Amino acid sequence: MILFALVACTVPPTEESGDSGPAEIERTGPWVSVTSTLLGSCALREDGTAACWGDDNRGQLEVPAEAFQAISIGPRTACGVLQDGSLTCWGDSIDGVPEGIFVDVQVSSLHACALDRDGVVTCWGESSRTDAPDVAFRQISTGWASFTCGVDLDGSLLCWGETGSDIADTPDATFVQVDVGQRHACAVEDGGAIRCWG
Repeated sequence: MILFALVACTVPPTEESGDSGPAEIERTGPWVSVTSTLLGSCALREDGTAACWGDDNRGQLEVPAEAFQAISIGPRTACGVLQDGSLTCWGDSIDGVPEGIFVDVQVSSLHACALDRDGVVTCWGESSRTDAPDVAFRQISTGWASFTCGVDLDGSLLCWGETGSDIADTPDATFVQVDVGQRHACAVEDGGAIRCWG
């Protein structure tokens, strides 16, 4: 696991942006992960606390004073998995946050998905984006998109939501990780190669 002692990002402030802080954002770590969206970012420390910065137009940067095991930010909403595995969301929250014990969460613009410890994915938000396949996943990604992709326990890629033919036609290989953009996705094969499509 890579740890960062310092996060430094430059966010150009504007009068209209509602920027929550100075242009130079600096927070002490050590850090274990970072998540970003169109106008904001959040980072997770070793002790489970989090810090967010950028354009706080919907309250998505007002992170609760809780300890998290995972966190994700979208354009209007942020969600986190608390230490007990429950989910909490803030900002312009997407309706229908599920109950359960989760290990990861991914937030998009109009939907979100969470992964439980058995690899089951639960999605909520706009119904056209939330029908997750009935298989176990090791990792998922929503990016800033209208679709979600995941790597199942066998290393296969599956995508769902408003994918379109270019996204639904996923590469045929064994993968370990996938990341979704707005109209494309990229995945890392188990041999280390990267494949992108869309």
